[in-house]
Amino acid sequence: MASNTSESTKTISRVTWIGAAVNVALSAIKLILGILFHSATLVADGIHSLSDLISDAAVLIGVRFWNAAPDQDHPYGHGRIETLVTVFIAVMLGVVSLGIAKSAYDSLGQPQEAPGIPAAIAAAISIIAKEILFHWTARSAKRVSSSALYANAWHHRSDALSSVPAFLAILLACIYPEITFIDAVGALIVSAMLLVMALKLLIPALSQLTDRGASEDVCTKIHSIASSIPGVRDAHAIRTRQIGQGYFIDLHIEVDPTMNIVEAHDISEKVEHEIMKDSLDVVDVVVHIEPYGQAN
Repeated sequence: MASNTSESTKTISRVTWIGAAVNVALSAIKLILGILFHSATLVADGIHSLSDLISDAAVLIGVRFWNAAPDQDHPYGHGRIETLVTVFIAVMLGVVSLGIAKSAYDSLGQPQEAPGIPAAIAAAISIIAKEILFHWTARSAKRVSSSALYANAWHHRSDALSSVPAFLAILLACIYPEITFIDAVGALIVSAMLLVMALKLLIPALSQLTDRGASEDVCTKIHSIASSIPGVRDAHAIRTRQIGQGYFIDLHIEVDPTMNIVEAHDISEKVEHEIMKDSLDVVDVVVHIEPYGQAN
């Protein structure tokens, strides 16, 4: 378990450091060209890329804590830190989106210069680079079952998606200089997309913080696994909670009342083993033994 945790930490750190380097480069390109070639949309997109650096930092700092082993003060481990990092990334993304929207709205009624072609090229480069970064980060997040890294992957994806209307708005403004307001409209579209993405990240994370249980399908699968073990007459009172990368599960099993405690304990260990080895991302299982026919 320790080696898996160590490997997970290394993977998350490596992927995030590379993502941060890409974000620095893209932020610099978009902000500089956005200012030089008069594109509010590209500047907004550059600010979004810059905000990715904050989420990168949150992941790099947080991973050293949420993968720490359980201790006396945190017997269930430190997985909630990962959820808090996810919430932080989502909230930050939402704040950035609102800031971009305000700036774009304020600029709608003001005279604007037509952006230059290099601004459109910068947006196109961003789309390609961030989409590649999204797919790589998302695959890594699924491999190590990290919600925070997955949230960061979607932060990359939101940057790629936001660059699409940015590119189109800049291109239209370049081709038709008389409709330069389209650049500000593009920035508003970018902000709306970011806000939607923030909510998609925030709602599941808040659900986990409030100890929402696993889905009915997962509970049904747990019941099926437990009931299939020889000696188990019935399984019930299944409770689950997700902390960080996996589920903590407790359940009751009913066994023959005449069975001795050693046999009953062996069965409970088999139940635990079978649930743990299944692909449910289970961290721990607690099995309560009850005599069959006398469950409360």
